[in-house]
Amino acid sequence: MIPIEDRTLSGIRVVELGEMVSAPYCARLMASLGAEVVKVEPPEGDCARGHGPFPGDEAHPEKSGLFLAMNLDKKGITLDVTSAEGREMFRRLVAQSDILVENGPPGRLHRLGLGYESLRQENSGLIVVSITPFGQDGPYKNYAAHDLNRWHAGGWGYLWRERDAHGIPGLPVRAPSFLPAFQAAYNALTATLAALYYRDMGGGGQYIDVSEQEAMAFILAGGFPIYNGENRIQGKEIAIPASVPSGILPCRDGYVLLSAIEPHQWVGLVKMLGDPEWSKEEWTQSAEGRRLNYDIINAFMMEWLEDKDTDWVVKRAIENRVPASPVGVTAERLARDEHLRERGFFVELDHPEAGRLRYPSTPFRFSETGTSTKASAPLLGQHNAEVFSRLPGRSSADMKRLKAEGTT
Repeated sequence: MIPIEDRTLSGIRVVELGEMVSAPYCARLMASLGAEVVKVEPPEGDCARGHGPFPGDEAHPEKSGLFLAMNLDKKGITLDVTSAEGREMFRRLVAQSDILVENGPPGRLHRLGLGYESLRQENSGLIVVSITPFGQDGPYKNYAAHDLNRWHAGGWGYLWRERDAHGIPGLPVRAPSFLPAFQAAYNALTATLAALYYRDMGGGGQYIDVSEQEAMAFILAGGFPIYNGENRIQGKEIAIPASVPSGILPCRDGYVLLSAIEPHQWVGLVKMLGDPEWSKEEWTQSAEGRRLNYDIINAFMMEWLEDKDTDWVVKRAIENRVPASPVGVTAERLARDEHLRERGFFVELDHPEAGRLRYPSTPFRFSETGTSTKASAPLLGQHNAEVFSRLPGRSSADMKRLKAEGTT
């Protein structure tokens, strides 16, 4: 285990004023890199605490699967930043920090008197990162947005479409939950690290405006050259002659993608199938013959696959240099994936209310400094005493008063 003081962002203090996914996930990644992250929740808690799944199907604000996953390795406090005293405490907390990550509506902090220009007066090196569906300006900035809006506004709903039996694109589909928020969180992390570098090279702090729509459109970058050069929209595919075999086929426990387009791949596929008699027919000896009879080959393939597991088929295909992959991999399957387990991708952590659960750690590795996921998500207000004790003039009696008044 790499000591916490040797991690990449050790010594960096982050304040997170976020709910649900984008800001909390960005801050969680910073925490895994060694930053001290203080999560600021309203006294009633992050609304993510009301989202399942819940262990044992028991709805409980301390057992939300979403909240637990988004808030590992953080310290948690409660603070009503809409109250005068709460705003003052928040200002002092941010004045002691390097980064503020938030995902409130555009202009919310400014309206509270906590905008970047105001906060930087007490902390010139402060980096403020705001994540919103459409950014801080522009005609869409105040639009209410949900996963469906952000997914399609970024251009991915058209590209990622269901195909019919002949491979023809169908209607646009809905995105997996929170995908635009996760993508924006990674963009926010990258931008923040660049801002830290700029600051440490002698520059000052700065404000970073992250748009979830733009985060999604940015990874659609391949579609723009196609449109510019060919006046064609990516995803509106033309019919392509079938190659054989190349497609998704059923196995005993799921589906597998097999492709044997190249001659050496066909040779490997035939060997994998045990050199069946039908593979010696004259029509199988050329790519054109196999293309014209792809339905016959697929029928033989499905007969061979019907009593075999996908993992076994994929391993045999790889041994014979045949491109292959399991299709429709579920979270349950990922949880027992031997490759992820060997690389230490998952970590098990104890939580005082939710119990022992398994979480994904981080999708990157460092040779020198490393990452670490060591603490479960905080209970509501768990670190109030620890964090507020850093602020000048806050006694234990004062904290009891603030609690009774609903400020913390």
